[in-house]
Amino acid sequence: MLLQLLFFTLVHTFDCFIARNGTTLLECSKPYRFSSFNVPGLLLTEDLTSTWVPPTAEEYEDIFQTIKLGAGRATRSYTLGFGPTYHVAGIDQYYEPAWVSFDRMLDIARKHKVRVIVPIVNNNWPNLFGGYEYLCQMAGKDPSVFFTDPDMRKHLKDIIRYMLNRRNTINGIRYGNDSTILAWELGNELNGFGFAPASWTLDIAGLIKTHAPNTLVMTGSFGTFDPNNLQELNAVFNSHNIDVLTNHYYDGFEGYLPRDIAVAQQFNKAFIVGEVGFSMDTISYVWNTMLSNFNISGALVWSLRYHSRLGGFYTHSEGNGVYSFHAPGFPAKDGFGADDYRIAQYVRNAGLQLQGLSDFDPIPPPSRPVENQIASTIDLRWFGSAWAASYEVSRFEPGKPKKVLAHVSDNVDHGNVYDN
Repeated sequence: MLLQLLFFTLVHTFDCFIARNGTTLLECSKPYRFSSFNVPGLLLTEDLTSTWVPPTAEEYEDIFQTIKLGAGRATRSYTLGFGPTYHVAGIDQYYEPAWVSFDRMLDIARKHKVRVIVPIVNNNWPNLFGGYEYLCQMAGKDPSVFFTDPDMRKHLKDIIRYMLNRRNTINGIRYGNDSTILAWELGNELNGFGFAPASWTLDIAGLIKTHAPNTLVMTGSFGTFDPNNLQELNAVFNSHNIDVLTNHYYDGFEGYLPRDIAVAQQFNKAFIVGEVGFSMDTISYVWNTMLSNFNISGALVWSLRYHSRLGGFYTHSEGNGVYSFHAPGFPAKDGFGADDYRIAQYVRNAGLQLQGLSDFDPIPPPSRPVENQIASTIDLRWFGSAWAASYEVSRFEPGKPKKVLAHVSDNVDHGNVYDN
């Protein structure tokens, strides 16, 4: 009976939508805060081929086990994709395999009790995945009219209606009713270093609230919240359809954080740090501010890569010697940066502190790795385990003691897995 009650309590807790009470986020009436990572390859991964492809079920398991074991509670995806094999294949055309992958992502996230922030559309950065330029091209429009053209507004709203009214093919939950979604973010770094027009923002936010009334709506800006020059943003920040303000802080921009928090307080909104990078100094400054200031509900480092279906990890270069992070963190190597280990551990420890837990809590033992293939008696390959740093390879023979053949580190770039 006790076990049944405990199971019901856990399921019931996750079935609560994350709600907002002024500047505070709540999970079933209790404060909800998190320290975690962005996972750009959550909806589609860019690191396997020249195009973006859906993660496998095993990769999704690895993603959410990694976030969960890292005390993350939440993560953030990249945007929807526009193109023949992406979510939106054309005007009023949807590529079902990409949406089935979205279904699987939400279902596995729910299984591991990890919330997800989903930004809907990307800014018009040159040739960047999910940029609204691609949607404009589909409609025969110039990207400069995206925020103002009635046809472009209609096309985007049709996509949002399709998404929020989609019923998950795996668990049957309508997207607009899925508490796995922490927030629908209007976009990623919309309008560059600035803000989307208020009329566009209010219209899109209102549509989301119509079809997903219990889910938070988060702005999608990248810029400074100057309280002396808010202008038309007053209308956005005062809107009851906007729950969460957000901003991104990369090296040199972290000094804007105190002012942004003050603006969120001024308008009685919750505040989430959507992206932080890349140096340890910037990340530790933002995290120390969050740990001492309850007006920051959560923060997400850019970015985390996960185990690859080919073996090893996906890796990603941001340029200038900066690489994506991996758990539990590894020594510097091709594809693995110098701060890989420090930041993975730092983010986990902060996540534990935000939940009132000890940052000395040990990481549970990793699960057994999944055998990938056996090419020969001396060639073993496997899909890695979340938060595993290394593996012992042993031979067992009847009547003989175990013979340890090797200790293998997991910091292998998936593109080089066959060379190791």
